[in-house]
Amino acid sequence: SALAARLFECATGSGALSVGAPSGELAPGRAADFFTVDLRDPSVAGADETDLLPAVVFSLTRAAVREVYSGARPVVEDGRHPAQDEIVSRFAALQRKLWGSKGSGE
Repeated sequence: SALAARLFECATGSGALSVGAPSGELAPGRAADFFTVDLRDPSVAGADETDLLPAVVFSLTRAAVREVYSGARPVVEDGRHPAQDEIVSRFAALQRKLWGSKGSGE
């Protein structure tokens, strides 16, 4: 859809331009910032070339993102950030500190 294409352009090319980043497209002289998607993920499974972009923009789940590269360097590989375990552990400790001895769901 035209709306999905416009939103994707705003998030990529226009977003990079707005912060002065040399990225936003895969081209010579630009930072290789991109992500890959598992096309078998239920959030986009069955999408064809005409409705894949709208599916990515409007319904892609976090689990469908397999790799993220920034400046041609991997940030997420095989669906995991290299520091994911540490980040989750620190977040859980902060949650326990904020919520005291209450269990989850209370």
